Amino acid sequence: MTRKIRLTWLFRAMAIPLAVGVVFLLCGLKLNIRPLMITGIVVFVVGTACGVAIKIISRHPPIKLVKRWKAYIALKEDPITDYAAELDMIDGNYRADKSKDKNIFDKPVINDVQSFCDFSALQNGKLYYGYLMRANEKLFLPSENIDEAFPAMLLYSRDEYYKVNPQELIKIVDALYADKDNNFLRYETLYHFNELLDKGLTDGREVFVTDVLACRAHLPMGMLGNLRIIPIIADPEKSKSCFVVDCKYWTNRFIHAYITAGVDEPNTLPKDSD
Repeated sequence: MTRKIRLTWLFRAMAIPLAVGVVFLLCGLKLNIRPLMITGIVVFVVGTACGVAIKIISRHPPIKLVKRWKAYIALKEDPITDYAAELDMIDGNYRADKSKDKNIFDKPVINDVQSFCDFSALQNGKLYYGYLMRANEKLFLPSENIDEAFPAMLLYSRDEYYKVNPQELIKIVDALYADKDNNFLRYETLYHFNELLDKGLTDGREVFVTDVLACRAHLPMGMLGNLRIIPIIADPEKSKSCFVVDCKYWTNRFIHAYITAGVDEPNTLPKDSD
């Protein structure tokens, strides 16, 4: 059970002391029993206070996550010189975690959520570099609801060339945006899952475009930065879903690059309006 679900059920459970408090209060008033009235008021106030506290806690990152983020800020600069080796280390960290619940998040209420959230890809898929093309604007803002996930669109490839040179995907992105009125970028509200691009745009290499749900808790500092290159996991032959790899599996070198935009030159990442 995830943190969000636990807190949701605790919040709902606060309805019980509220109801009990109201019953005690009404009975005390009807029977003119002062201790019963006081008990009802106390139970109601305590239940309300607990409900408010749970709501506040649910809107902020857990202490453990905040400590991890603070440690990220203290990382020393260590430039990436071998992208392929870096991804292999991230892959090793990911595979070392044998938990069946790793990298999952609560499914949001959106259209076609199953295409986004087929978690079998987390166990059966492989790690690649994704290149973010655009994302929901909420992913760029400090979060008050760290467990939420929002849509983003990215390119990725299983070709070894892009494992070594993930920054080369920007050439494809630029070509797509140059002709955005005539391709899938024209419609922000339509989702795309593991769709192969025309090889005329990719120098004959296999490149996919796909939409993902980026969970804020899986991103350093809980939000997207200027860095476009990001580790993802996908299994395009068996699943529509693709996932951003939880940053707890990233290397310190990659995390530092991410929070300082050191892997790629900073530029403006287009945002979705909704």
